Amino acid sequence: MMTTSLFIRAIGVMNIPFTIMIKPWDAGFTNNHAKNLSSTDCETVVSNIRDFLGEVDMKFSTFKSESLVSRARLGNWAPLLEDSEFMEIYARSALAKRITHGSFDAFTTGLYDPTGVAKGWAIEQAFQRFLKPLITNTTTAQNPHNHEDTSEVYSKNPSERTRSLVEAVALNGGGDMQFGISQASQFEWNIGIENPAEPNTILAQYHLQNGAVATSGFSKRGHHIVTTEAFNKEALTQVTVVTGSITDADMWATACLAAGESAAVGMAQSNGFGMLALRPDSRLIEIQQIHQTWDITPGTAQSLPPGNPSPCKSSHARTSVTTTQE
Repeated sequence: MMTTSLFIRAIGVMNIPFTIMIKPWDAGFTNNHAKNLSSTDCETVVSNIRDFLGEVDMKFSTFKSESLVSRARLGNWAPLLEDSEFMEIYARSALAKRITHGSFDAFTTGLYDPTGVAKGWAIEQAFQRFLKPLITNTTTAQNPHNHEDTSEVYSKNPSERTRSLVEAVALNGGGDMQFGISQASQFEWNIGIENPAEPNTILAQYHLQNGAVATSGFSKRGHHIVTTEAFNKEALTQVTVVTGSITDADMWATACLAAGESAAVGMAQSNGFGMLALRPDSRLIEIQQIHQTWDITPGTAQSLPPGNPSPCKSSHARTSVTTTQE
């Protein structure tokens, strides 16, 4: 049987460090008749994720000469007709350019580079294929407590309830995360956003159950993102985006960083995602989704809420994870 400690494995694929996190149920939610995920099962999940990400790298790497992206860069666009995933990433890249008004552009350097879409897509696909089933596939477990529970996951027999194999899962790729919890759980992921000026400190903490967080900035890799003309007047040094999909979050974080403050705020408000943007003067621009809960380092935030007060901090159990910019 697994213990109640968090199962964590780190792997290196696509020139990116990935961290897989699986939280088993606490002892009070299990019994001898309920199936639990073994350590061997978890290692199988890790192996499947590693293999899948390796396949993605072979298609979308800009460094491997045999990848489909490298072939396209040399003028061979046959994969658009031959490979459904290549077609999907190309279509997503084209859509991203349109909805960001050019702030995100896979051809911004003159050569096709869909990394800003492919990385988030790879994380999300791996999460959906190999981790999400662990919090959606169910088994029956007895309720060891007599206190009233109104959760819909309980069966007609009050002594039993249906629960997933594990309580919570997350996949972090280069500081960008997709995460989720079982329907039967109130667990929260406590996600810290690293301060680029002081890497050992955090700018903010998100307390979230299901969704995605992506951060783009210049402190780790320099000015690797081509910025717009407006950026020069309204520069941002780091942008964190919170939404339901890591594919979208990663793309929006890149676009907002490239576009500058006013355009980034407009994109967040019109497209409904949460954003935390850091100015060069260390001030923060904060846009919250209604369901989000976070803590901001005191004295740094300029809040631009969507017309509703921030929800109160929950007292549910949490696991802390600190994310950094890609």
